[in-house]
Amino acid sequence: MRPEGHDPDGPEGSGDPWAHEPWGAPVEVARAPLAERARRATLLVAAAGAVGTATAAAPWVTLAVLLVLVTVLRGGSLAGSVAADRRRARGPKWYDGPRLLLAAPWTLTRSLPATAVLTLWSVGLGLAVALLCYAVAATTPTILLVSGATVAVSLWAGPGGSRVRSPLARVVEPAARSGARWVVSLVVLVLLAAAGAFAQAQGGTRWTPDDSPPLADVSLPSWWAAG
Repeated sequence: MRPEGHDPDGPEGSGDPWAHEPWGAPVEVARAPLAERARRATLLVAAAGAVGTATAAAPWVTLAVLLVLVTVLRGGSLAGSVAADRRRARGPKWYDGPRLLLAAPWTLTRSLPATAVLTLWSVGLGLAVALLCYAVAATTPTILLVSGATVAVSLWAGPGGSRVRSPLARVVEPAARSGARWVVSLVVLVLLAAAGAFAQAQGGTRWTPDDSPPLADVSLPSWWAAG
């Protein structure tokens, strides 16, 4: 029995019986109000600042945590997209959940090349900013703070960053939608940034697992230093 208004040949004799399905048409997403977008921006800036102070306190540990987080987020985003495409193609099935979990290792592996590109892009920009800060004789904590924040922003906005933004948007957008939740989220991020700054001020920069900063044992030739 055909539903009313169903054309078996699709529009204009395309031969596609599914051409009238709602997922075949583009979905328009309403633009958030200006105030909400401003609250999102403040949360992202505060998060970048927290990453920056954490980098100033413990660079290698912070970088490792960022890389693991980005890898998991991108792998999970890709797995979710594959599962959603499969459900749209043949409808939901009872085994979608177990299949998603079983395919997660392979999906994560598939996402690694693009994750590596995004990581190299972000770390490269962070190093470039660090060199600029070094050129103007900035202190080591300042260099680490600015370069760490740059890496965080680059991981969000760089090539392949959409699969980082998509899962994080599920947290950022609800938090920015309500003024009360936005204030709580902002306070938490500011406290995290303050904790990183306090740790750096009290104990200096910890280069764990190393005992000293990179290239600390490298000395310039006397003719270079004299020049």
